[in-house]
Amino acid sequence: MILSHSKKFIFFKTLKTSSTSLEIILSKYLNELDVITPIDQPDEHIRISKGFKTKQNYKYSSLELIKKFKLKSLHVLYYKLLSSYFSSKFYDNYLPPKFLKFSQHQTAESIKANVSREIWNNYYKFTILRNPIDQIVSNFFYVKNNSKQFKIFIGLSFEDYLSRYAKNFFQRNVNIFSINGKIIVDFIIKYEDLERGLDHLINKLNLDKNIYDDYKSTKTKSNNYNESQKKKILTDENLELIKMNIPEIYKKIYKYD
Repeated sequence: MILSHSKKFIFFKTLKTSSTSLEIILSKYLNELDVITPIDQPDEHIRISKGFKTKQNYKYSSLELIKKFKLKSLHVLYYKLLSSYFSSKFYDNYLPPKFLKFSQHQTAESIKANVSREIWNNYYKFTILRNPIDQIVSNFFYVKNNSKQFKIFIGLSFEDYLSRYAKNFFQRNVNIFSINGKIIVDFIIKYEDLERGLDHLINKLNLDKNIYDDYKSTKTKSNNYNESQKKKILTDENLELIKMNIPEIYKKIYKYD
């Protein structure tokens, strides 16, 4: 997630839509006043290696913690120690979400609550989406290939995964770019038409014309699956399960009946 005061935009970061690659290349245009949320360490190293701005300004200050959560100074110290511990073990987003002012897959409602009315009404808001079938397949292989982080998915078939988690997965994404069923972003980039979407950002935000080349050269963490594996799990029954769980907002955007 990015909140840029220098470029006056908010990037709402969805899951399994190549949003991390987009976030990295957008970081090229930011300055020290902008909000940049942390990403996985290997991807953060990519961002740093390119010389772009990295995670900054996403935590509550001590004063904000005291005011927002009615914490005492001792509790704030505990938060700071907790932050240090999790940062060394994992990365900063492993802090309890309520203690982060901004986080990478934050809901639109939460972001709105943490910015001024002027920012919310006047900054350009956008996100990136992906065909829901490809998106949920990508997420399935991601959690399967990262079993240390997602232990509850070990041994789970695609059919069981869809039955238990498809609805929540799609709803989590919907909550990132909508509030109470209403889309709140000004523009949605479609992963399948990425170059056109980036052209739109070039004109709207005055970005470099080579941003698409920057994107293509940015290789973030891989899902390690191929078309053969994808075809194997996309049985007619599983396709129906996916379609049953696609939210109405997705259906309007991607023209599903």
